[in-house]
Amino acid sequence: MDLINIALLVLIVILAVIYLILIPLAKRKNIKQQQEKMNTFYKSLKKHDVVLLTDGITGSINSIDKDIVKLKIAQNVVVNVNKYGIISKVEDGTNDK
Repeated sequence: MDLINIALLVLIVILAVIYLILIPLAKRKNIKQQQEKMNTFYKSLKKHDVVLLTDGITGSINSIDKDIVKLKIAQNVVVNVNKYGIISKVEDGTNDK
């Protein structure tokens, strides 16, 4: 084998290592950081927070029991939702408490 073929083979091996090892490691680290951020968010939820669900419904938290949140979405309308369906807090406070 001449020098060009050896250099090409080394380059292919390096690219394969990057593709098969380094990129998945970077993605895994990013996913772990996102999970930690969301866990911190779920722990910060408290009564009377106005939140947004994944389907676009907003409501005020009446109570939290482990993974179930009682959410007031309208006057005299309280629904049970899984807290993992909450994607953010709503800052403007448009719902009644």
